[in-house]
Amino acid sequence: MLHVNNTCSSVSGRANMETPKQYYILKEVEPPSNKPYYIAIAVAAVLCIIGLILLITGGAMLSKTKDCESTPDEESKWTPCDYSSEAQRVKLDKFLRKVKITYYKMNPNNLVHDPDSTPDIIRQDSSPYNAHPDAIRTRTDAAQALYREAQELDKKSDSAKMKPREVKAIAQVKHFLQSNFGTPYDENYYAGDWMLGPNKFCWQPICEVGNDIKSHFTHKKSGIRPKTVGDVNFVIDHLRRLNNSLMQYIENVKYGVKAGFVRPEEDCQDGLYSIQRTFFNVSQQGPLGMCMYSDLYKLRSFFLLNLSTAV
Repeated sequence: MLHVNNTCSSVSGRANMETPKQYYILKEVEPPSNKPYYIAIAVAAVLCIIGLILLITGGAMLSKTKDCESTPDEESKWTPCDYSSEAQRVKLDKFLRKVKITYYKMNPNNLVHDPDSTPDIIRQDSSPYNAHPDAIRTRTDAAQALYREAQELDKKSDSAKMKPREVKAIAQVKHFLQSNFGTPYDENYYAGDWMLGPNKFCWQPICEVGNDIKSHFTHKKSGIRPKTVGDVNFVIDHLRRLNNSLMQYIENVKYGVKAGFVRPEEDCQDGLYSIQRTFFNVSQQGPLGMCMYSDLYKLRSFFLLNLSTAV
């Protein structure tokens, strides 16, 4: 037994002598250099400066170029904003103007936004939003008739021969007319949604009647500046017509209730909250709430500023 142990000891000793020990030495390594980062930042800064210079230069050059309303060159008799021959063949320009004229005729509450409107035109043709069913039907029929014309125009035109902006204009006007002059909520008479009342987001035209009235008197270019007794009577008449439209809107909701055409209970509650938020002071204090209406303060100060002292 002792012999075996000695033998094992001698064998293990020779193995230890024959196997060299490995030593690991940690070398001092320098930290990575930040030079590449500094170079990248410098390059990015230079590119930003160059881009800014080009942007400013391009804007200055564009401001000096002739716009679409400028006189065309005497030799070429052509401007970049001219319609293509194909657009002229299908009379795209006349159709777009027809849509514009019809829109403001059907929606006189937005007349102040017509680029061609003047204070005299607004006095003669403007009117608050009309919520009567007959008026909604007239607007729906006008939009659908123009939409059919737009489809026919699109079919007979060759988009490959037209400019990209002309093709885009046709697509946009079709969408505009298909959604009842861009107002898909409460404006489709045949869908009957005008009897449902306001929705959760109060996107209906009835929610914008305050802004419509205000814009017709505060618009810098074509807004009315009440100065005389006639102007004051004009304002009073508009407010009376607006009251009539608001009362009719309530009747429209009653029509829906009688016909069983209503929103779910949760949607009805959300719609009520949304219109109460829109006209918060009125919903809380009734007629007296109008005295606290922010837009009324602006209109009152505006009227007093321009109104003659003799009124």
